[in-house]
Amino acid sequence: MSETNQEFRMNVVHLVADTNLFFECKALEQLPWSELGYDEIVLLLTKPVLDEIDKHKKSSGRTRARALEIFGRIRGMLTAETKEVEIQSSAPRVLLRSHSSAKPDPNLKDELDYGKTDEKLVGIVSMLSSSAEGYEVKLFTDDTGPAMTAADFGVPFLMISPDWRRPSAETPEDKRIKELEKENALYRSQEPKIEIGKCDVANEQGHILVKRLVAVPLTTEEVETLVEDLRAKHPLVEDFLPPPNKVTKDWQGVVTTVEYSSPSQEKLEKYRKIDYPNWLDRCREALRTIHQGRDLIEAPVLVRWPMVNTGTRPASQVRIEFEAKGPLALRRIIDEDDSDDEGDEEIVETIEAVSPARLPSPPKPPPFEEKITRTDPPPVTSTKPNSDLAALIASGLPPDRGAALARAAAGMLGPTDRLSQQLKELSSLGGLAALKHTDLFGSQNSAFRPVARTSPVLLDPLPRSSIADFASRIPGPRDPERFYYDWPKDEDVKEGALTCNLWRHHSEVEIFDFEVVFTGEDAARGTVECTVHADNLTVPARARLVVSRQIESLSMLETAKALVDACD
Repeated sequence: MSETNQEFRMNVVHLVADTNLFFECKALEQLPWSELGYDEIVLLLTKPVLDEIDKHKKSSGRTRARALEIFGRIRGMLTAETKEVEIQSSAPRVLLRSHSSAKPDPNLKDELDYGKTDEKLVGIVSMLSSSAEGYEVKLFTDDTGPAMTAADFGVPFLMISPDWRRPSAETPEDKRIKELEKENALYRSQEPKIEIGKCDVANEQGHILVKRLVAVPLTTEEVETLVEDLRAKHPLVEDFLPPPNKVTKDWQGVVTTVEYSSPSQEKLEKYRKIDYPNWLDRCREALRTIHQGRDLIEAPVLVRWPMVNTGTRPASQVRIEFEAKGPLALRRIIDEDDSDDEGDEEIVETIEAVSPARLPSPPKPPPFEEKITRTDPPPVTSTKPNSDLAALIASGLPPDRGAALARAAAGMLGPTDRLSQQLKELSSLGGLAALKHTDLFGSQNSAFRPVARTSPVLLDPLPRSSIADFASRIPGPRDPERFYYDWPKDEDVKEGALTCNLWRHHSEVEIFDFEVVFTGEDAARGTVECTVHADNLTVPARARLVVSRQIESLSMLETAKALVDACD
């Protein structure tokens, strides 16, 4: 297979290089040629570009150095009597080829001004592209001017990537700035260095998101469907057929007869037309308002912000400021160890439990009417009446009670237990009569007599333990290495701060915690900004949190169905 046939199968491109490739980009050996996606790249160095490079040999700085470098390559090619030099051997192969004899396309001479270098390059690319076989020819430029001209006339072009440019030349002013930055870095290395960590409740982007679920009322159709379910579960009682009569007999032989009859018409009308419809109405109203008080409020946003001094010096007169922006506010968290102020009282946060709502119980149907009849057994007569006992029982008792007991005693042939019970009653009545004549406030009960106090009342001296406790409440001097709050603990604020006289370097991490509260009830988004100042800190340390709340709907249908199922 010939080399010519092999070249046709390769992905080859001839790039007519613009002047900026040699002056604005990195050295040819340092460029990532593989990014262009070709197997072989030939850089064509044409006469217009050589003329531009020749002009820069008399300039100064790195532009002159680049111009001399390019002409050094050309001199080497002339010395070696070759028209190209290899820049990169493979992946891809890159050649720099001199093509000073290339002429612009005569068909575009009336359209382009060949007196201008950029337009002459476009004409040369047009001419070479029309005669190329087995490879592409493109204008290779970093300038949008010649690229737009090439696009207007359908001439192929390829833009140089901005990443190929070399760093800008350093001016004296740039050098001066760099020296000042170096001095400033040296100075700041002798300062405290405050590092603000990531809050444990925030994501990697420093965003805290909470959600509130707002209970949605049931629709009218849902309410009526649930009411029908209640009606099916507890239907209106229509059958009031009374049960058969009930006859019982106790151990004394008393016969009790219970006769049942239907409730009165008035009670039936009240149950059917008032009680039952009212129960359905109350259930309907309870279902309409079931969403009230059932919102799922978001959890408190408790921020724990870690900070540490990793510098080489302690920070003096430190002030850490927190500022809430947007619909947010800050609230202090009171701990048992929080003793900024004298006379702190323990604050216990309680959450009142809300009992789940219940639907009203269905009304009970009116009970059956009852007629109770009792028949006593025939009396048993005695042959030995005890008139003396009857007289004894009747004496000293009220006429009605004495007569009754006398009659009971006259026939003593009744059950023995009945006589025993009557004797017990007599004994208890006699005891009460004796107790009635007892002097409860006699000499033996002198404890009930009032005692007059004649001695003066003296106050006991204050115990030593109370004095010690009082002394312990007197605040001592502030710890210079401790942070103290500088905002009220009993109200929400937009700005708050903590202060410390001396924050030592390489000490333990300080955790600053507080609660972020929303000032409204709707969806909200705001920020909490932290700024750390110190007398010996040149640039304050800063950090920011984004806090937002989303509002989502909470359906009450499943809850309502559970209440219907639980209704008894």
